[in-house]
Amino acid sequence: MSPLADLMRPSDLKDFVGQQHILSQGKPLYNLIESNNICNCIFYGPPGTGETTLANIMANYVDKKFYKLNATTASVEDIQEITDNINNLLNYN
Repeated sequence: MSPLADLMRPSDLKDFVGQQHILSQGKPLYNLIESNNICNCIFYGPPGTGETTLANIMANYVDKKFYKLNATTASVEDIQEITDNINNLLNYN
């Protein structure tokens, strides 16, 4: 069973709270997400401020797999596994 926090996360851009200066309808990041024209992004901030939630929402909008990695606990093997998965996806398509 998923943690309650995961079940309660917004899954739509319109339900995301915060960063309204770039994520409100008609604002820069909102427009990029809506147009499926997303570039590489790095989100940082204190825990619980929505970085992972926004990344999940963005991945859903462009119908792509989302790989979550905690940089403070990730090992070289974790990074290699994700890299291998991405390479397999790129070679498959």
